[in-house]
Amino acid sequence: MRKINFLLLSGLMLLSCTAEDQPVENKAPSKPLLLAPENDLFCTTDVQIFEWSRATDPEEDELVYNLEISEDKEFKNLFFSGETGNLSKTVPLKKGEDFYWRVSARDKNGNKSEYSAFRSLYTEAEATSNFLPTAAVVVSPEEGAQISGTTTSLEWTAEDADGDQLSFDLYFGKSVEPELLKENLAAFTYDVSLETGSTYYWKVIVKDEHGGITGGKVWSFTTE
Repeated sequence: MRKINFLLLSGLMLLSCTAEDQPVENKAPSKPLLLAPENDLFCTTDVQIFEWSRATDPEEDELVYNLEISEDKEFKNLFFSGETGNLSKTVPLKKGEDFYWRVSARDKNGNKSEYSAFRSLYTEAEATSNFLPTAAVVVSPEEGAQISGTTTSLEWTAEDADGDQLSFDLYFGKSVEPELLKENLAAFTYDVSLETGSTYYWKVIVKDEHGGITGGKVWSFTTE
């Protein structure tokens, strides 16, 4: 009887030790939210302050943040990548370029969050005798409009102080970050097909014949 009790006690102690020896999983922090600059910003200065929200960590570990700035939205051609313990980072940018940026968080154990959704911005080109064209102005459908039908004509206007011939890159789709639909359009309008009960987003990048490029806001409309 004593032998049986000893074996039972030994088994319970072994189970207790095994449970205590199991490592506690350290979880990754949440992904930060981008605060500034706002999306699709046209920057007239070549130094920009990037800001984001504080991420949360399940173990309340101290966090560092990695800021990535890329010249393409796939983040294959990085212009800048760096870590900071702060919630902002000042970075000098090249003039006359399109940039995309995002942020992730990392705890002291090396666990990384997912990257935030990216934002884009555009820097003013070097000052020359050539004036940049104006940003595109929506004509139709108006911002926030509700329309019917399975097709519509996207229309916009833009001007150039030098009288340069303009061309347009049209971005269109159901994503808040619409994809490039048509490049180097000569007309101020383009017909698109639609689905009912959907929200569409679109923007127009204006280019002149001397390489001047002006970004634009993202517009939206819904279909009945």
